Amino acid sequence: MPSGIDAALKSLGGGSGPEQQKVNYNGFDGMKKEKAKPSEATIDPEEEGVEKCNKIIKEQEFKIKKLKEKIAGLPPTKKNKPEITATKEQLELLTLDGNYRVALSYVRRLEEDERDKRRAAQEKADEEALAAGGLTVKGKKGSEPVVAVPKKKAADAPKVVQASTEFECDAEVIGVVRSATEGSEEAQAQLQAGAGTSHYKSEIKAEVPSIIAAGIECISAKLKRAATRDGALRTIRALLWNPPAILPALPAVLQLLEETKLKSEPGGTAVDLCEEMTKGGPGGKCVPEMILPVVLSHLGQAAAGKWKVKVA
Repeated sequence: MPSGIDAALKSLGGGSGPEQQKVNYNGFDGMKKEKAKPSEATIDPEEEGVEKCNKIIKEQEFKIKKLKEKIAGLPPTKKNKPEITATKEQLELLTLDGNYRVALSYVRRLEEDERDKRRAAQEKADEEALAAGGLTVKGKKGSEPVVAVPKKKAADAPKVVQASTEFECDAEVIGVVRSATEGSEEAQAQLQAGAGTSHYKSEIKAEVPSIIAAGIECISAKLKRAATRDGALRTIRALLWNPPAILPALPAVLQLLEETKLKSEPGGTAVDLCEEMTKGGPGGKCVPEMILPVVLSHLGQAAAGKWKVKVA
């Protein structure tokens, strides 16, 4: 039973003693500086125009380059530590400048739009070329069967005459290719396994030609959109064994060489994929006719008329 003294102390709030407080023994804690934040922009990049924005970017990047060179030239000694720290702070402030950031974003957006327009124009040209002399699929308007000329064989060999390249597309195979370009890993693995290895629910009569027709139809179109670009690139890798299905998309992939943040590609660039596509299949038979002209066309003025392709 508590005594009268305990009850009195409790009523006065002194029963539990003085309240405990946390003490910070780090004398440098109050000296920490707040992290720098981006400054507000004072310009409208659309009103200033591309030329003015490029001028702002060049001037700011010149200052950033000079500070980086200064930091690189200072030996990391105790004596130079304050100067290095101060220079890094100046560098951070330059990169967080509001006008520089909005001008850079505006110019990059315009460049991205310009690349998309070039891809669209190239894609349209490819589709017109394919319509003029590519594979024909039964059921599509404007397509005419192409008569194949049989090669000369030995006199004792039986004569085989191929009347047409017209064929009926297998809907299930088309669906697999479309799913792969939209990002389905299961469909991509199914295509990578090769022809004749997949189990379909329906009867398949022309698996490889159907893959080619679907690849021509879907891959280049999916490469145009950032949301489906990774799925299309993975589908191209899965179909490296089938050059006719992926080579029509080579111009669009070459346009992606400027990109540096492709999630599906090693190093974030399309360099490795371009190298694989330009091998032209196991025997490299596609190189003279289907690859070299595309590469030289992509080079444009860089080719300087020094290269010509002659198919025997």
